[in-house]
Amino acid sequence: MTDPNRCSSPRRKHRDAVPTGLTPDRRPGQALALLAAVLALAGCTHAPPLAEPAAVLPDRWSVAQPDPAVKLNPDWRDYYRDERLVALIEQALVHNRDLHLAAARVREARAAWQVASAERSPPLDLGAAAGSTRTPASLSNGGRAQRSQRFDVNLGLLNWEIDLWGRLASLDAAAAAQLAASEETQRAAQASLIAELAGQYLFWLDINERLRLLEATLEARRRTLALIERRREVGLANDSDLLAQRGALEALRAERAALKRQRDAVLAALTLLVGQPIAEPASGTLPQLPPVAAGLPAELLLARPDLRAAEARLRAARANVEAARLAFL
Repeated sequence: MTDPNRCSSPRRKHRDAVPTGLTPDRRPGQALALLAAVLALAGCTHAPPLAEPAAVLPDRWSVAQPDPAVKLNPDWRDYYRDERLVALIEQALVHNRDLHLAAARVREARAAWQVASAERSPPLDLGAAAGSTRTPASLSNGGRAQRSQRFDVNLGLLNWEIDLWGRLASLDAAAAAQLAASEETQRAAQASLIAELAGQYLFWLDINERLRLLEATLEARRRTLALIERRREVGLANDSDLLAQRGALEALRAERAALKRQRDAVLAALTLLVGQPIAEPASGTLPQLPPVAAGLPAELLLARPDLRAAEARLRAARANVEAARLAFL
């Protein structure tokens, strides 16, 4: 007689052979727990958003309050109103080599951003082919010439990374921030160029005015020297008076030569800034620049393109760090 406790079917033996931790009734729970852990890990990988530091400001204005009519981003044509200076600035904005380089870097950053954005979309491979064959009557089975055509269209999905953790999105954000930094750097280069060109132009007018006054002083010194020479001939002046006047005249001539050399250097600087040979600017009086309004708002400092470029580069660096952190997943 067989013991029922010892008798077992093959199905029961197979079920008993399965390890306890891998029983079918526990696998769904383990999958859910694993998915929850992965999602929690994904949430922990993201860095906190970039927060601007709080500025320590006084409780009240120490001077006049800001004028709401003041423009935060005025146009340079509203400030420089001299026609000759405006013409030079317009030529420089077209021909300056540094601006060309800044524009090329903007185009490079825009292309990199477009590549980073394209990687987030699935790449599709589309191909089409057409073929035609003709069998002569001597080789066909029916004794008649035969022609056949075939058209093939293939649409396939290439290798595509599903951005489950947001790595590609971080790279896209980094490229966009780098593009913004390049654009702000271009604006900063343009502002620096306009300011440097205006400074050199005003320096040119100042040198011309000093040369005009120096020429008038030289003419007066020549007349004085001629008068002293006649006084010496009649015995009303001595040799020391004559030598002192000649020394003063030669000092003025040396100063005139130095100013002319300085004017040539300024003309070379203007030519370099404009980016092409220019005619010597005509002499004239210094233009009247509009006064700076009192009580300018502090937000005017935040409009500086170099500060905006630095902030954009900081955002790009944080996005690159985030992408590197997510690459571990």
